[in-house]
Amino acid sequence: MTQNIHFLEKYKSNFTGVYDICDTSGQERKVEIFMTGDFDNDVIIKRYGIIQDVTKQHHQNVESEFLKQRIALALNTSSTGTIGKDNNGVVVSMRELKYLYLLNTIQKG
Repeated sequence: MTQNIHFLEKYKSNFTGVYDICDTSGQERKVEIFMTGDFDNDVIIKRYGIIQDVTKQHHQNVESEFLKQRIALALNTSSTGTIGKDNNGVVVSMRELKYLYLLNTIQKG
């Protein structure tokens, strides 16, 4: 946090960053920090900021990207008769992988 304040004071511009932290219960979290300030003759007179827990959104984005990559690979290799594995490691056909993808997409809706 102090690095963000120093950045704000030195460059006199808004700052946004995403950081990994550990909360009081020991859980790892992702937080997004936004900071801005009011300046008078290049001297900071007020600082404003927002800290938001974005852990859930981050995990959803990672899972979504991973799934997109798996489906793209499956579709690219489907003409070769390649099979894949579902989330539990069970070998399934391309048709089943496509069905699982659609089902997962509908459930996350």
